[in-house]
Amino acid sequence: MALAIDEAHHLGPICLNTCKTLINQTPTEIVLLALPTLWRRLERAAYEEVKQLLGNRLAERIKVAGLREADVRRILHKRAKVDDPRAPAALLKEATTRGNLAFVSAVCARIASAERDEAPTYEDVTAAIAAEIARR
Repeated sequence: MALAIDEAHHLGPICLNTCKTLINQTPTEIVLLALPTLWRRLERAAYEEVKQLLGNRLAERIKVAGLREADVRRILHKRAKVDDPRAPAALLKEATTRGNLAFVSAVCARIASAERDEAPTYEDVTAAIAAEIARR
């Protein structure tokens, strides 16, 4: 059985000790999802609890780097039929501060819903990005 805890950086010493107890006394595997900067703050605030939890109980620590241009390129091609090589970088630049994949999906939906006779251009992508920014 697995237990996933999103926003684990909000846990305190009591919850961390509960996680430790679950790991020690049950066959449960616990996945903690946290923002790196806030997790470091928790490590300072609840040092002993985090040290015990991660010391001999940590199976693996995975750091996700974030959205990649290659992923944006694939999504643009698959969902919006965009093949311009400049488009993924332009979309990635805005997506990283506006919701990552949710922003990319919204822009792709906007491009795909527009009626046009030919494939979307770079200008269509930048217009969709601007429209999505304005909508938010």
